[in-house]
Amino acid sequence: METLDQAGQAPVGELVRHLRAQQAAERKLFDSGPVVVLVWLPEDGWPLAYASANVEAQLGYTAREMLVPGFRYADLVHPDDLVRVGREVGERVAAGLSEYEQSYRLRGKDGRWRWFYDFSRPEWDRDGRLVRIRGYLIDRTRHKEAENALQESERRLRLAQAASGAGIWEWQFAGDRVLWDARCWQMLGYEDQAFAMDYSRWKTLVHPDDSPAALETLREQLARAQAFVIELRLRRADGAWQWTEVRGKAVEAGPDGRMRRVLGTHIDISARKASEEKIERMAFYDTLTGLPNRRLLLDRIGQAIAAARRAGSQGALVFVDLDRFKQLNDTLGHEMGDAMLVEVARRLQGAVRASDTVARLGGDEFVVMLTGLSGQARAAALQAETVVQGMLAELGQPVQLGGHQRYTGASFGVALFDGTLADADTLIRRADMAMYHAKRAGRHTLRFFDEAMQEAFSARVQGGQSLRRALAEGGVKLHFERQYGRARQVVGAEALLRWPRRDGRVLRAREVLALAAEAGLSVQLGRYLLDAACAALARWRSDGEHGHWHLALNVDAVQLYHPDFPRELALSLERYALAPERLTLEVPEAALAGREEEAQGRLAALAGVGVRLSLDNFSLAFATIAQLGSLPLSELKVDCRQLWALQGEAGARALASAVLALCATLGVVVVARNVDTAAQYALCEELGFHACQGHYFGDAEAL
Repeated sequence: METLDQAGQAPVGELVRHLRAQQAAERKLFDSGPVVVLVWLPEDGWPLAYASANVEAQLGYTAREMLVPGFRYADLVHPDDLVRVGREVGERVAAGLSEYEQSYRLRGKDGRWRWFYDFSRPEWDRDGRLVRIRGYLIDRTRHKEAENALQESERRLRLAQAASGAGIWEWQFAGDRVLWDARCWQMLGYEDQAFAMDYSRWKTLVHPDDSPAALETLREQLARAQAFVIELRLRRADGAWQWTEVRGKAVEAGPDGRMRRVLGTHIDISARKASEEKIERMAFYDTLTGLPNRRLLLDRIGQAIAAARRAGSQGALVFVDLDRFKQLNDTLGHEMGDAMLVEVARRLQGAVRASDTVARLGGDEFVVMLTGLSGQARAAALQAETVVQGMLAELGQPVQLGGHQRYTGASFGVALFDGTLADADTLIRRADMAMYHAKRAGRHTLRFFDEAMQEAFSARVQGGQSLRRALAEGGVKLHFERQYGRARQVVGAEALLRWPRRDGRVLRAREVLALAAEAGLSVQLGRYLLDAACAALARWRSDGEHGHWHLALNVDAVQLYHPDFPRELALSLERYALAPERLTLEVPEAALAGREEEAQGRLAALAGVGVRLSLDNFSLAFATIAQLGSLPLSELKVDCRQLWALQGEAGARALASAVLALCATLGVVVVARNVDTAAQYALCEELGFHACQGHYFGDAEAL
């Protein structure tokens, strides 16, 4: 007969059978399901008294392995979670909680960490002592990873928003509410939620010039349910306008397909717009004067020609070149020269209408474009002449520079145009040719382009083509002007350029150099002459009369500063096996003015090749006279004809003596050029010039 329990309610055997059946059902339920059942003992390291069979699928350990003596559940808990888990268990058990929840990481047998949700129930004996804790664990690794990924994504979004400076806005069509986050308000200088915002209020913040296009774009894109990007100016709290990039996209639509909600961003693009404006100004405007440059001028000329064609009107292009600007620049320096150019730009702008264009091509060259003139050529010419006369008067007034009044004039070339002209470059060339004729007419005047000017231009083009052929065929020659030392002994010669033309004319150096410059042949001509001079020295090497001569060759500024010139010079000397000191390069004084530092470097490079260097056309007005000692010069050439004409015999004597004394201290040879008379030669001999040359000794000849 079965015994009853103490309450006398049921036999003990029946209770035991019921409990065992319940435990068997629980094992069957949990051993094949996702919930792992563990029973911990309240001992150090949390050993296990029970583990459901499905623990192997979750952690890789079998229940038997986890129940062996010495197995510590605490060793499976992640080190970063262990202290927290132990503290929370202690606090909750001490509080007498019948159940509690935790989340922590466990290391499986494969070494991987997994997140688990733990629902635990403490169990006490009759005396209130904790005897075990039953826990139900569910693997939440995927959920936790997704949660972490979401948190990381949100973190990156916040960082990206902070880095980009973007503000987030939302437009809810229901109630016509526009919501801005704090960044949107801060961007425009307002406090957060400074005023109630809706679509109508937002429109009042948009710049009037931007509003029509922006609102039209917004309507079109919303109607198509497309994303949009709008650049516009929004009014700041201080009243200033701020360039803002507004991006948005409809994110919710109703059953009828109409948009209900639009989400987007605001980004401050003021810095980018300022950079774009700066780049545009650099690309289309002159940095010194702020005037349109050649690139922008060409575009405006094209537009003006098209407008003249439509309206049946005419226009005029005025080429302006300042008179004697180089002299002012060399005398007063580039800073004063720049100040003069800025003042000229201001005066030209003040003499024309706002619809006309004043541009700077570079240097001291300006172009003024007049539009909307009469459709009759004569009337248009009179209108253009009236405007140019006003500009002439403006530029004829003195300019305050460096505490002194300075004067400048300008030569003006005018070319009329209508809708029949083909291109802007042709128009500029015509105005340039007219300006050239104005300079030849005496400067500070104006001339109109006509067909005669075009014929002269065509002749110069043909001359350039002929020069190119002559260089290819060896038609350009060198003549030689002897140089006489003391006791009238020939010590060398200067090579002088001559070009015998097929029409019987013989062009001299100045004409040929000008033609070469116009035709872009300056460098090619310089190489040709250098080779011819070296060939002459090589021929004379075995000649008893000329074998000891030095040869001087003129070098213009284009050749002097060409980056390959020192190398080409060395190669020519090597090709003809010449001693470098037999060749003297004559550098014109004007080529050094205003480029002192660059000139020193270039002359040093040429001196390094071994040739002698001579400063030609020396005058006491030379801006770097105090720097002569720093230049690697072997020789100085004084124009005797000019010296005699300006000073007379007495003045020439005093000035030449001073130059000779200066050069004696520097160890520089002084040569007199353009010695035309016996009196001039006698004075040169008396004063002690090292050598003389000129018409007094005869004309240059081919040798």
